[in-house]
Amino acid sequence: MGNRSSKKRKKKNHRLYAAVVLILGIVITVLAAGLLFYIQEIQVTGNQYCGSQEIIDCVQNDKASVNSIYVKLKYALGMGKKPACLDEIEIRMKNPWTVQVKVKEKEVIGYVKHKKTYLWLDKDGLVVCKENTAPAVSYTHL
Repeated sequence: MGNRSSKKRKKKNHRLYAAVVLILGIVITVLAAGLLFYIQEIQVTGNQYCGSQEIIDCVQNDKASVNSIYVKLKYALGMGKKPACLDEIEIRMKNPWTVQVKVKEKEVIGYVKHKKTYLWLDKDGLVVCKENTAPAVSYTHL
C-alpha cells in the first residue's frame, strides 16, 4: 500500500514540476520577444511628398507599437492606420529591431493656390499635401 501512494505522490510532483517549467518557459519567451523585438529604427521608402516622420508617427500610434512583431501583425491583419496621402503601406522586418515601411503615395493630379501655399490634390479631390511650391504635374489625365 505504501508503494502505491508513493507512486501517486511522485506523479503529482512530476506534473507540478512540468507545469512550473512550462509556465517559466512561456514567461521567458515572452520577455525575450519583448526585449529582442523592440523597435530601434524605422526606415521609410517610396515617399516623395508625405513626410517620413508623419508615416512613422502613424505606424507607432499606440503603446504596443514599440514591438516589431506587433506592428507587423497589426498591418498584416489590416488593423493599422495610414495617412490620407497614402494608397498602400507595407511593413517588413529587416531584423528584429528594424522595421521597413514601404509606401505608395496617392497620385497628385493637380493643385490649387490658396494664399501663399499650394494645395496638392489627388484624383478624389482630397488635399494630400500643403507646400510652398507647385507640384510637377502632367495634365494627361484631363
